[in-house]
Amino acid sequence: MFLFYAIPAAGFVAVVTVGLIAWYSRKPDSGRDGSEVIRREQDKYRKLQAEQLREEQERREKEKATQFHRASKVKAIKSLAPLALERYVAELFQRMGYQSSLTPGQGDHGIDVKLINPRGEREIIQCKQWPNWNDGLVGEPQIRDFYGAMMSENAVCGYFVAPHGFTPQARSWAMGKPMILADANWLYLKAGELNLNLDEGELSSLEGPSADAAAPLCPKHGVPMVKKIAKRGGFAGEPFYGCPLFPDCMERIHIP
Repeated sequence: MFLFYAIPAAGFVAVVTVGLIAWYSRKPDSGRDGSEVIRREQDKYRKLQAEQLREEQERREKEKATQFHRASKVKAIKSLAPLALERYVAELFQRMGYQSSLTPGQGDHGIDVKLINPRGEREIIQCKQWPNWNDGLVGEPQIRDFYGAMMSENAVCGYFVAPHGFTPQARSWAMGKPMILADANWLYLKAGELNLNLDEGELSSLEGPSADAAAPLCPKHGVPMVKKIAKRGGFAGEPFYGCPLFPDCMERIHIP
């Protein structure tokens, strides 16, 4: 009986022993295979990290270049002379599908560009470039006057273009009215949509030979004065330079 059970037991021990020997003999190979898998995964992760870092660096460089491009264009728009700004805006709206025409500059009630939109409706634009007065910001009184000009012209919409921006009071008053207050950033974005990306030299050339380079600055506000013709008084019919802030500013310079 003992012999009957001893033989299977001995066989079982032998099988277990052979299995253990085989497992231990393979263990170093399994360790090497595992290390190789880990190394490959680590290499893949490092490559992925490097690719992500490269893409992030490219994105930042592109964003930086875009910001620099935007800043330079906005600065160029803010530096435009008044007449050049009017011509730039007229060209911009032509690219948008409008019919645009510059007004003669005298007796225009503050309107610088007249528009016919793609639906055949009348719209108007007024441009103000005031870098040396009120931080260049257009205030509520000017917006009110412009709205009056819109009503007088039966315009369905008006654009008040002031590259240096508007006061909070001006923006608040314009809310809910059919007008758009357009600063240099608005012009930059619209120009980008229409691929009207003129460099500084091209922007400056918009001034053209007909610009009144002799126009003096208002002694009170430091903004370029506008050439006008006196309609009444002792100087009726004679030219003079008046402040564009009229009637808030009555400064004028007689032209001999």
